[in-house]
Amino acid sequence: MGKNKTVSMGDFVKITEEMAYSEERFTNGGKLPLCSWIDILFTGNVVDFEMGFEDALIDCESPIEQALAIQMTVMGILLFEYFYAGRIEVTCIDKQAEVEACGNKYRVDFLIPVIYKTKTDTVYKSFIIECDGHDYHEKTKEQVAKNNQRERDLKAAGYEVVRFSGSEIYKSAHKCVEDIMRIIAESYFQLQ
Repeated sequence: MGKNKTVSMGDFVKITEEMAYSEERFTNGGKLPLCSWIDILFTGNVVDFEMGFEDALIDCESPIEQALAIQMTVMGILLFEYFYAGRIEVTCIDKQAEVEACGNKYRVDFLIPVIYKTKTDTVYKSFIIECDGHDYHEKTKEQVAKNNQRERDLKAAGYEVVRFSGSEIYKSAHKCVEDIMRIIAESYFQLQ
């Protein structure tokens, strides 16, 4: 990419594990792995995050998924147990997960398994987060019908599906993650 070239949607590159750990960017004359470069970009200094940005980027299939994954890492969604004294535990954020629902297999953008510990019980619930870019969803009536059936199957199998448009993510990935965290927390309080 030339020095003055702007990045467009067509410039999206899927980040692999190998790329995340390779020396792809330069800072202060020295080479840094891509994940360190992103740390500097978002925080202004080199720090060693418990949940690295390299993990956030790996396997994302679109720029909107990358934006949401980075924001989930920045906001510490995996640290939920600290916010709620161990009563809510987000066990992982699984990207491009394959789930089974009503006899069908579906690939989802993000799968977030959560463990809720109430006074009397331990409850497991999984949240599916979908990033709906205009280029890939609901172009035809058949796609709309297929997406609707998919969502009904996922809900019937016990998943809570949370959808965000590409526009919502680009406008404020921070607000989207706040909404995810609020929905996860509200589910806990509904168990009480």
